[in-house]
Amino acid sequence: MKKLYNNISADQILKHIQYVPETGEFLWRERSEKDFPHDNFRITWNKRCAGKVAGFLASNGYRHIDVLGARFTAHRLAWFLTHGVWPEHDLDHINNDREDNRLANLRPAMRFQNLQNAKIRSNNTSGYKGVSRRKDTGKWTVRIREHGGRYRSFGQFETKEAAAEVAKAEREKLHGQFANHG
Repeated sequence: MKKLYNNISADQILKHIQYVPETGEFLWRERSEKDFPHDNFRITWNKRCAGKVAGFLASNGYRHIDVLGARFTAHRLAWFLTHGVWPEHDLDHINNDREDNRLANLRPAMRFQNLQNAKIRSNNTSGYKGVSRRKDTGKWTVRIREHGGRYRSFGQFETKEAAAEVAKAEREKLHGQFANHG
């Protein structure tokens, strides 16, 4: 298999952790005598960790796993362990749940596609993605970011619900399978 970080292969990683593609869980495997300088350390480690969820949840919502002196994000590690290759670009969590590392929930994506699948921002005041109210006219406008970072406007509407319908339809045209409406 392809090597990565400090010449660590998938086979070496799989000696220490188990990945369950259906649940997205990483579990510590039981360690052998050769992994520890003293048998007491091995016994203690196996009692405390073997069979338990590997890694930790970082403040950004991603699970990180330290194994063999390297730190991996769980979703990228899941892809590598399953496909034998490290993803070239981003991996998108289809359901936007960074803790859900099931293989069925991961798909390769370019950065702009991954950003298109983002949730509604916390500072959104309309309740609809891409819809905002103009102060000067009081009307609701639709603006959607295109690939390349530019915004495209789709008109002004009397109600935010009408604007939201247009935003949803145009987002689906522009973003395809990566369209996220909120």
